[in-house]
Amino acid sequence: MTTDPTRQAAPPMSRVEVSGLLAMMAAFRSRTPSDTELRWWRDQLTGYSAAECQAAILAHSRTSPDSVTPAQIIGRIRDARHRTETRRHRLARDPAADAARSAAAARRGMAAVYAETGWTRLPEQQAALAVPCPEPDCGVPAGVMCVQGGRRDRRDSATGVHRSRRDAAEATADRHQEVTR
Repeated sequence: MTTDPTRQAAPPMSRVEVSGLLAMMAAFRSRTPSDTELRWWRDQLTGYSAAECQAAILAHSRTSPDSVTPAQIIGRIRDARHRTETRRHRLARDPAADAARSAAAARRGMAAVYAETGWTRLPEQQAALAVPCPEPDCGVPAGVMCVQGGRRDRRDSATGVHRSRRDAAEATADRHQEVTR
């Protein structure tokens, strides 16, 4: 038997499990398997679980009236595993990239709301939103409103941003004025 890299180390199926698979197939093809056939199938399907094999047999029976072979079962299991891995890969996300996408969406959304309604921000708030928040529990990028970190809200009630962010914005504005002088 060759080593197949796509076979995962599933516990070997018991004789009863293989009998169940062959009984399932017998229901589709009206034939009872021999003891030799039972052992051969068990050897062929080593490394695949009974549940995977049953799912493959059912999928085969939906698409083909022909008898199923171990190679067809293994092919269907590989396809199913590949689809599962592809889905997992698509679902595995980078938290930093997700945060950046969310922040960008928040900036676009709030900018649209303010533009549509004609609202304006306080000058202090506008200046503070020009820099990222240095608050450890917040850390939102520039353009995004601060979030509450911890149990106690440390944001300024008038501007809705952390005082440290307001101070950072003032320091940036002071440095900018010194450079332009």
